[in-house]
Amino acid sequence: MAAVQRSAAGWSTAQIAILGLLGIAGVSRDADQFAAIPSAVQVLMGAAALIAFACAAAGALLIARAAFPLYRTVPTGLAQDPVQEADDVARAQRRLRRAIPLTIVSLVFMGLAFALSWWPVSSPSSSLVEVHTGTGTVCGPLVQSTGPALAVRSGNDVVAVSMTPGVVVRPVTSCP
Repeated sequence: MAAVQRSAAGWSTAQIAILGLLGIAGVSRDADQFAAIPSAVQVLMGAAALIAFACAAAGALLIARAAFPLYRTVPTGLAQDPVQEADDVARAQRRLRRAIPLTIVSLVFMGLAFALSWWPVSSPSSSLVEVHTGTGTVCGPLVQSTGPALAVRSGNDVVAVSMTPGVVVRPVTSCP
């Protein structure tokens, strides 16, 4: 029985690691990035994460029951019934055999949810930026620069902005 309990305790550590990875995968991107993912992909991602969590939780319960079983007490001085001990070992082994595939399925679905969270989102065809300097603001798409300055097309003109301290560049979806 001790060998089965040690094996189950090892799988318990793996379960904790998997649940930790599930938590990390959930916070790997910010809300703005998630909002850009198509809703169908978000639904798949959520379903995969829920399945991963459910499998991990069920596996953790089975592993905990195998690693730390609740025994019937045996009065002091009496030996445990060998038949009962064999039944306890068989029960713990069954729980462990069911928990291991649940752990693996949880890991697969967590990987799927994490991969879906990195779904490529379409970006605008032109890179619009708004550049704030101490003397004013210019907005437009970035263009090829011939020197050390940032080149922004504003209307029909190309404005070169030297990147000095105090210059702020931020991406925008449209120019005023």
